[in-house]
Amino acid sequence: MMNHIIRCILTYSISEDCINKKDLDIYSFGMECMILKWIHYTSYIVIGIVLDSLISLFVSACILVPLRTRAGGYHANTRIGCYFFSCFMVIMLCILNGIFLPDWIIILCLFFSDIAIFLLAPIENENRILEQDEITQFRRQVIILLMIGNVAFLILQWNEIAISKYLENGIVMAAILLLLGKGKECLTSISLKKYST
Repeated sequence: MMNHIIRCILTYSISEDCINKKDLDIYSFGMECMILKWIHYTSYIVIGIVLDSLISLFVSACILVPLRTRAGGYHANTRIGCYFFSCFMVIMLCILNGIFLPDWIIILCLFFSDIAIFLLAPIENENRILEQDEITQFRRQVIILLMIGNVAFLILQWNEIAISKYLENGIVMAAILLLLGKGKECLTSISLKKYST
C-alpha cells in the first residue's frame, strides 16, 4: 500500500518534471522514511493522549530523543518490529511517568542511568556503523546532553517542580535502550563466534 502511494506520487512528480527519473530510488527511499516517521510520531501522540500522558511524554522526549540519536541503543531488525517496539517503549515511558516514586529512588535511578550511558555510549548497530571521529563526536555530545539533563533535573527537583521526574525518566529510558542494545550486540557476537567455529 505504502509503496503504491509512493510510486504514484513519484510517477506524477516525474511527469511534471519536478524530479529527475535517475534519482527515483533516492526520492523513493526519502519518502518512505518520511512516511514511516510520520506514522511513528502520530502513533506516539495518540498513545500519549490515550494514556493522558502527552505533556509528560513530550518533556521526557526532550532529553530522550537527542540522547538516543547520539548514544544509539537497541534497534529491531524489521520495520514492523521497530514500530511495535517503539510504541511499546512509549507506552512504558507513559506508565513510568504516571508512577509516583520517592525522591531517593528517582535520584538513584538517575545515577545508575548516567553511569550506564557514560560507559556505553555510543553503541553501533548494523544500520549505523561509526567511524572513530564520529564515536568521539557522539560521545562528547552525549556527555554534554547528560550534563544539561542532570542540571535541569536538579534545578527542577530543588524547586519541587513535578516535571523533573519526566526528565529523569527520559534519561532512564535512554539507559535502558542502551543496555538492551549492548545485550543484543553481545548476543550477536556470541552467535557469530559459535557459527564460525
